[in-house]
Amino acid sequence: MEMEIRLCLALGALLAGLAAGGPGVADGPTAATAPEGWRTDRGVLFRVVSRRHAPRGAAAPQPAFSLILGTLHFGSPEALGLDPPRLQERIGQMHGFIGEVDDREPWRPALQRYRLLDGAATLPGLIGARRFARLAERLPLPGAELPRLRPWVVLALLEGRGEIPTPVPLDEHLQRWAEQRGLRVRALETLEQQLAALDCVPPQEQALVLRQRLDRSDDWRAAAERVLGYYRAGDLPAWFDEELASPGLDRQAATLEARARDCLLDSRNRRWLPRLAAELRQGGVFVAVGALHLTGPAGLLEGLRRHGYAVYPEPP
Repeated sequence: MEMEIRLCLALGALLAGLAAGGPGVADGPTAATAPEGWRTDRGVLFRVVSRRHAPRGAAAPQPAFSLILGTLHFGSPEALGLDPPRLQERIGQMHGFIGEVDDREPWRPALQRYRLLDGAATLPGLIGARRFARLAERLPLPGAELPRLRPWVVLALLEGRGEIPTPVPLDEHLQRWAEQRGLRVRALETLEQQLAALDCVPPQEQALVLRQRLDRSDDWRAAAERVLGYYRAGDLPAWFDEELASPGLDRQAATLEARARDCLLDSRNRRWLPRLAAELRQGGVFVAVGALHLTGPAGLLEGLRRHGYAVYPEPP
């Protein structure tokens, strides 16, 4: 059950509206950003430098810097177009590692309230018996747990059925590599805070989104391949635009997904930014967060710029 929880948490970045090539990135500084400069950000790995340490001319000394990597929860590092030895080398250059949550945090029974429906509520009662029967065929789970799951968990598991099986997600690889190199490992939030963000829309409302998703004949595998294409190309802005569009949902369901997206992405970014801005000031920190947290007008890269940092793409 804990593995299912970890999978659902990792899937969270896609939950808020996944319906479902950009150019490669060059090493070194990029041009100054425009008002929507985030649209010019290409890549998944970025060097972050406090502007007070920014280089001034070719003879300037190398500034202290940190690295921030946008992650995906499925696919091996190689399948994602990443170079594991290079990533391990980059992590080894740092003295600290920051992830969304600490993979070592244990699961507590009290957290079940975020994944199971309250009281007498059931999933068949929320989505209808016929839809539930189709869901049970598509998502066989042992025992009688499926009727009790909250809609956000079911959406996450449905997304997972279309993806490339990944025994060890990238985030877990990164934390393990950091621990092996003796880095100080910290987390931006607790497991409960992450679960609360995933569960911020009431089940009765999230069930509307689930009903409309089930009524579509989505090819989950094709959707995952599109996301993988965005990631490999470093085209996070295009993925973000597709996610915003909420294709296949009516206006009411799209509004609900916008609320969930604010909880899942924007609100968490606002909470994380002061901590990140302080942690990155002296450099030497490797940060790994879901890729969609980096992009968009309220993304972490734009937020760090507002806090006085320069952001440069790096080869992954």
